[in-house]
Amino acid sequence: MYKNVFYPLRACVGEALEIKAVKIVDESSGSRRQGMTYESILHPNANAIVSQAQYASYLPSMRVGNIDIRPGEGMDTLPISGERPFPILSPVVSLFALAGSIKTTDLGRSLSVTMRLRLGQKALIGGLCLAGFPYLPFNVNEHGENSANFGLPREIRITAISDTADSLEMFRRHDFIDAEVSTTRQQIVSHSKFHYIKIDPTYTDTIILYFSDFPEFLTGVKIGAADSAITAGLSIRYGFIIPQLYVYAYREQTRYRPPVPFGLLGLGPDRPKRPDDSAATLDTVLHRYASNFLQHSQQSDNTYIDFTAASLFGASRQYVNGRRGRTEECFISKPIKPGESIVMYVEQAEDHLRCIAGLKALIPFVPGKNLNEDIGRIADQWALLFPNSTFDPNAISNIPRDILEDMLRQYVLRIPENIDFCEKLRIRVFELDPLDGVSPLKVPLGGKHARLLADVEIDELSEILLTYYLKGIRFRRASTAAYFAIEWTNADTKPGQLVVKQLEFIQSAHVSLHPRVSRKRIVKRLRYRLIGKNLAEDYAALGQHGFNFSIERQIAGGRKFEIFRANSLLDLIQDGAAKLMSNTRTRAVEEQLTQTVGGAKDNHTTTHGNNRSSGWRKSETGSGITGSADWQGDNQPGEFDSFSNQETRQHTEVLSPIEENNHWRSNAMIGNVLYTAYELGTTAGVFLNAFSSSGNLLSSAEQTFLGPNSALIPTYENNRLYSGFVRAWRGLSDPEVLKVHGMTTVNSSPFGYNNVTKDLLDLLDALSANDLGAVGTNLIDLFFPLLLATGSGFTGTGSINIYSLAAANSLGVSLSLQPVGLGLTLSTSTGGGLIIPSYSHINSFGTQGIITHQASDVGYAYDNRLVNSYDDQRATSFTDEAASHLTSERRAVEGTDTQRIRGAEILWQNELVDIITGSVGLDIQFPAIAEEIHYRTADDCIRVRIGSGVSSDITVDFWFDILEEVVHDDY
Repeated sequence: MYKNVFYPLRACVGEALEIKAVKIVDESSGSRRQGMTYESILHPNANAIVSQAQYASYLPSMRVGNIDIRPGEGMDTLPISGERPFPILSPVVSLFALAGSIKTTDLGRSLSVTMRLRLGQKALIGGLCLAGFPYLPFNVNEHGENSANFGLPREIRITAISDTADSLEMFRRHDFIDAEVSTTRQQIVSHSKFHYIKIDPTYTDTIILYFSDFPEFLTGVKIGAADSAITAGLSIRYGFIIPQLYVYAYREQTRYRPPVPFGLLGLGPDRPKRPDDSAATLDTVLHRYASNFLQHSQQSDNTYIDFTAASLFGASRQYVNGRRGRTEECFISKPIKPGESIVMYVEQAEDHLRCIAGLKALIPFVPGKNLNEDIGRIADQWALLFPNSTFDPNAISNIPRDILEDMLRQYVLRIPENIDFCEKLRIRVFELDPLDGVSPLKVPLGGKHARLLADVEIDELSEILLTYYLKGIRFRRASTAAYFAIEWTNADTKPGQLVVKQLEFIQSAHVSLHPRVSRKRIVKRLRYRLIGKNLAEDYAALGQHGFNFSIERQIAGGRKFEIFRANSLLDLIQDGAAKLMSNTRTRAVEEQLTQTVGGAKDNHTTTHGNNRSSGWRKSETGSGITGSADWQGDNQPGEFDSFSNQETRQHTEVLSPIEENNHWRSNAMIGNVLYTAYELGTTAGVFLNAFSSSGNLLSSAEQTFLGPNSALIPTYENNRLYSGFVRAWRGLSDPEVLKVHGMTTVNSSPFGYNNVTKDLLDLLDALSANDLGAVGTNLIDLFFPLLLATGSGFTGTGSINIYSLAAANSLGVSLSLQPVGLGLTLSTSTGGGLIIPSYSHINSFGTQGIITHQASDVGYAYDNRLVNSYDDQRATSFTDEAASHLTSERRAVEGTDTQRIRGAEILWQNELVDIITGSVGLDIQFPAIAEEIHYRTADDCIRVRIGSGVSSDITVDFWFDILEEVVHDDY
């Protein structure tokens, strides 16, 4: 007999560790002769593995007659399933190997390769997690081996080069020639999900991987007609495909949640094959009973798509069908005759085996039996469960059944339209316990190494819904087996295809141990471990939510006797079977009385220090300021005066208008052309260079006489105030506003028409306001100048106008001697003047400098400021000497007894917790139920019944110490 330990709730998989490098260390001679090529890809996260170019090399291309058929779009993808051991963003490695030559003889066991994995940093590793490509075609040989093995080698060995943080100890350890830690896994057949290869916890950053016994892949199929006989040619290559490989850290945890990951092992049973049956030939290698829809390959795209059973245990692929759009993968079988069956072999896919209570399966079809009555019953239940729902299931009762089936195919399942559903199913579930060295695919369901767990029939809509959404298919008893078989039988009277959309196994809410078919068992002891922050808070309970459990012995589903029960912490420790490791509890609220003993000599503190603060300030300056009352004598300040002076120098550039202003553009062009007389040679050179480049006379002239470097007047195409200063102007001014357009200057004479116009406008305003005084004043202002301009003057020379409205903006008055005596002469000058206002467009440009001298004498100044800011106050104190003599007395405060502070003595995975460990001796024997004499003990079991579930504040772990002995058929 050998010792074994069963951990139904334990999990030792921590976080995924980063792999920095993968290197091929060695390769067998057989691999080299096959021309094996290897490739390793380091991915930052799992999103990168969905579509890799290497996948297509492992899928077969076909040639049927003269037609070449290739995998359809979406076949060479690996969707990421929601149920994963590590987060999607964890780093992952993909490994690929494929032989260069086609298989001619059985060489799988002679092929091997050794790789070295280097981690990003040293860590305490717990093992390796890897998964193959689940959608590969396969067949099953006489030994029960899956030919493709879902891409995984059948032998994998891990060697961890142990290390330590202590450099001296590491140096000493290297002196041991066998210090490495290794584990080897050899399996006849592997499942399609994640595999865990555990190793003793080892601190290292280097792992050696050894892969051997490579699987074989179907890469090509040829089917042709010769003399009316069908022949099939298969191209097979050795290699492996591991799209997901992780190295994980060792971290003990517990797992208590319903869904349990499972993986597909294969499909059966074997179908007899005739020499001329090409369909049977393909069926042996193309997923065995899984539909591949070769008939669709006859369309113009010449592709095929698969509907594999492995898709039930991971994410489904999405196919692109040119005729129907997108198609979604689920399991669709070949047509099954009435009474025929398909067997699906599956295996648990976690690091430890779990107790399985049943399964849930979504088997979509529209049954013909009692459909309308069944819909009515479902509607009644729907109204009870969802009273506020607006959906009424009775709405579909009047839709013809064939239309409902079309809707189910096209809109719900998104599968090909020619699927003929199997409308009555019988489902049987078996647990398998093969002997060592026997493949589970070779265990007969009617033999002694297979035990029936469930037998149901589904032919009504309510049964379909109950099978998946509510009850599921519950086993007759919980099972801890590693392998299961699901037999799907067509119980209808006509052929049909099995369609399964989802399938998941459910963990039992309790922990149980049962007899095995192939092994005798002696259950020595049940061990348990409870971890939680508040386990030792109250001896009358286990945790805050009252966790409890009992150990029972059951036979045939009924309770035989109760071995042990624990409803409280006291129940566990009173018999000495449990050990409590708890953090100390102290009162959080106490009344403390303190009395000083002795005098100043015994109780004193001498300190020195400094501080700094900042805040607001207010100041006044001037001769009338008296100051504070404390400022007397020597503290009296002088006169509050303030003097200052400064010198300011400024350099200013005046900008010329932007070139888009045509007034400035024309002025600049004329000015620069005229200035050419002084720069004729330079201007001619600029013009010739411009003309040789463009060949355009007008463009060359424009480049010569316009621009920032023009001879006299510069022009600019860009907005110089805005260009290069965009961030500063943003939100303050629009770029259009900042353009320089030049200044317009208006010059007018005080004696011109503008002044007469002004008096006329004033008169009109007075008339509209009915102001007679203003009317008279404005009449005189208006007509007196007109009178002087048009009336007669009396001088010695005759009648003249004193001044004319045509006068300019200057007026001259002079005396002159005339022949008849003294006379008065009025003269006007038009030089530089205007009769009407003149307008000119003026702009100055260039640079100028200014020097300014300033001096000020402030006789009085008042400054009152509010500093709206953070006040920073810092103080530093240094204790030179201190002494204190006290006596203290602590007293309980009534009503605060439950307010306690936990100590920090017990630490588990960096958290302060209480831990309870214990064991219960059992010494119960389970005979091997394969022996006919013990058949009636099949339902004997030991069960740990978890009464109220497991809340989030507590972690629960139960495990069994077992002695086992294999029972062989030759005993």
